[in-house]
Amino acid sequence: MKYLFSILIIILFYSCGQETTNSKKYYYEIFDNDNNTKGYYKRIVTYDENKRVDSIFRYNKEKELQNTRLEKFSIEKNLVKSFNGEHLLIVSNPDSCYSHYNKSNNEYKTCYLGKSKLTLNSITYDSSYKFLVTEVIVDGISNYKYFDDDFVLLKQEYKDGFLNYYRIDRVKEINDLN
Repeated sequence: MKYLFSILIIILFYSCGQETTNSKKYYYEIFDNDNNTKGYYKRIVTYDENKRVDSIFRYNKEKELQNTRLEKFSIEKNLVKSFNGEHLLIVSNPDSCYSHYNKSNNEYKTCYLGKSKLTLNSITYDSSYKFLVTEVIVDGISNYKYFDDDFVLLKQEYKDGFLNYYRIDRVKEINDLN
């Protein structure tokens, strides 16, 4: 009986230590109009079957943590949808657009612009997905967003609206940002 109990305990501890999900870290640098660094992001993407949770950490230019947030997504073959309704990425015909609403009833218009070659920090992505996402409100904000094959953000660039220009680029790593 002692052996059976010992084996059960070992199996329990072993199974608790096994990771059932797959996660990756991504780093981003935020730039202003003059290409000055304004801050940083760290995104930890955790996959579990057809669901994804992104833990996003925003830092100022001194690398001090400013805020955190979670984004949850369901992922299908050519569709990525956030649970809060803010993101709805549909890969269909280039230049196809669609409107959707988030949980706060704000309207967004998303246009799939097709595949695009993108070079960031000496890394070339031959076929990134390019979207134009517009928050449809008075003086709404439009951004170009580029995603890799797993629909993880590569680059976001401000197009127009009432904010100052900014650009977010994925980088390989950021020193002293764990």
